[in-house]
Amino acid sequence: MSISPARRVGKRPSAVARPRGASDREVRVAQSSQEGGRSAALTPAPAGLATQAHPGVGTPKCKHEPTSGIDLPKSSSVATEPAIGSVALVSSDTADRGGGQAKPPAQLGLATSGPVPQNLRELLDRLENEPGKDRKVVETRRAINQIGLLLRKPLQNIPTEPVLLRPLIKAATPASLEITSARWSRLKSLLAFGLRRYGIDLQPARDVAGHSPVWKALASLAPDRASFIALSRFMSFCSREGISPDAVTEQVFSDFAEALQTRSLHQTPSAISRGAINSWNRAVATVSEWPQKVIPLERHSRFYSFAWDAFPESFGKDVEAYLAQCAVTDIWSEHSKKASRPKTIELRRRQLRQLASLLVLSGLAIEEVTSLAVLTKLDNARAALQQQEVRKDGVVPRSLAEHAWLLKTIARSWTKDPVSAEALGNLAARLNTASREMTERNTSRLRQFGVSTNVDALLNLPARAFAEAEGAAIVTPKIARRVAFALAVDLLTVMPLRINNLTGLEFDRHIIVLGRGKRQEMLVVIPAAEFKTGKTFEMRVPHSVVERINRFMERYHPVLAPQGAAQLFVSPKGGRRSTTAFSRAVSNFVKQETGLIMNAHLFRSLAGKLHLEEHPEDTETVRRLLGHERSETTHRYYVEARTTRHMQRYTDMIEQRRVSAAAAQPLKVRRKGAGK
Repeated sequence: MSISPARRVGKRPSAVARPRGASDREVRVAQSSQEGGRSAALTPAPAGLATQAHPGVGTPKCKHEPTSGIDLPKSSSVATEPAIGSVALVSSDTADRGGGQAKPPAQLGLATSGPVPQNLRELLDRLENEPGKDRKVVETRRAINQIGLLLRKPLQNIPTEPVLLRPLIKAATPASLEITSARWSRLKSLLAFGLRRYGIDLQPARDVAGHSPVWKALASLAPDRASFIALSRFMSFCSREGISPDAVTEQVFSDFAEALQTRSLHQTPSAISRGAINSWNRAVATVSEWPQKVIPLERHSRFYSFAWDAFPESFGKDVEAYLAQCAVTDIWSEHSKKASRPKTIELRRRQLRQLASLLVLSGLAIEEVTSLAVLTKLDNARAALQQQEVRKDGVVPRSLAEHAWLLKTIARSWTKDPVSAEALGNLAARLNTASREMTERNTSRLRQFGVSTNVDALLNLPARAFAEAEGAAIVTPKIARRVAFALAVDLLTVMPLRINNLTGLEFDRHIIVLGRGKRQEMLVVIPAAEFKTGKTFEMRVPHSVVERINRFMERYHPVLAPQGAAQLFVSPKGGRRSTTAFSRAVSNFVKQETGLIMNAHLFRSLAGKLHLEEHPEDTETVRRLLGHERSETTHRYYVEARTTRHMQRYTDMIEQRRVSAAAAQPLKVRRKGAGK
């Protein structure tokens, strides 16, 4: 955690957090100094005055003057030199209504004294030292203790800085402690209450602060509910900052994005700000009464490739000619290879567009990218690959070696440039520095299955989800989707398919039913052309899974799919599910139900781990199960599972010997001073 000068000397300007239901516009925190140690005056602070309640976070404040149309507290006094420990409050609730004095801090539920807590231990101590037994304060104490257990950290090691606290909350797995999603939401709400209560400037959740009258009127004109939801936080932000719709500019959205990034616990602040801009621009285009100000939205950093039509036409023709050659097996060619699969050709097309775009980003004019020969020129190839390294902040991604290898292949077999081909081959070898073992991320995620209760939770998940769904009198789409994800987990557990093969399963084509009644058998058969290894995949489905598939097709599939849909996992429009979206949905389902963090592809690694734990020497079964062509691949990626099992045998032996030694020679404890 960064330490500001105020923290180093133990001094911090105190601030007051906004109470529940009150907005920044309604409660303005200002600091005023008075001679002789007089108490702070309750005076309204001007809209442009803002106190940084949590130094070190880099809290942004909108620098826009309020315009007409926003109800703001009227004030002619301005706090000049702030004094530590003094607080000025104003409630626009009374100012807007034109009477009364501002509410004192006690009535607003604010704690106005003491330094801002740096961690949850300090926050809990402050809450426990409060006089009285306020119900919400008591709930917050319990919530903080439960959050500490959930994050698996001592409370003194959990910072209160929103920027540092956000990733810890994101990595939390509430289901691991059998905490429901509703309870988890309540815990986070109580934590936010405690943080605001002691001066930590935290952005509220969507529409908590409320919208001003002009923003409410504009919200009613939103083109659809999705746009209203996406803009709700932004409207609340503008209402608190005193910004009218007509005063919205690109800078306002920039301040909003920065506030989310530095003062919010939301897990995807960038997605919220970008979604707000998209919805704003959509409203500009469809609603005539909407302020006609289009906000430019920069392309996301992960999207850097130019469209094909942005390049010269000759470059696109050269690429397609090369890919057409890759799709044909020519045994008479000097560098003959068997025809590439359609998915491989599509991957090569995408890689070539990426390389050409990187070359342009490195400084070459896009008009000069006229053919593949331009890409394979050694200087250009190095410039494109180095540009990707720059994009990754100096980290050499694993994909660079594959890109260099592709350029070497093109230089050798297509552009006929042996000098560049040799140099690019050497470059590919140098770039191929990645470990030929399982990635660290997958290895770390597999460690959670070293605990038998986690394995049991995953294996029992499909049966539990089906049993809970059977208790519902009416099958809603939400229930049907949950059952579909449970069935996907069931299939991935018993037959570790790749996600594209799972989403492509169709009845009568991939799912073959043999026999009837109790003797019914079900096979999953995937043709060689659709399988990565180029070999036909065939596996019998266990009877328990067959029963769940039949029940899913009978009761839940009709709710999700149009009549006559052949896919097992079908999109709402009746087509095949997107592999990326479906994989993400399955991962979220597993995390929400069990607290385990895993992706769809990790089921394959888990299958190898579980089998080798029971049969450490039987790598051949794992090789055939996962479809590895060579035994070396299986040994290389799953050697850790075997090593862990062997080490477990050793520790078990030591424990047994200790038990035997204790039985043979009982332990004698010497009393203190017995030797004297």
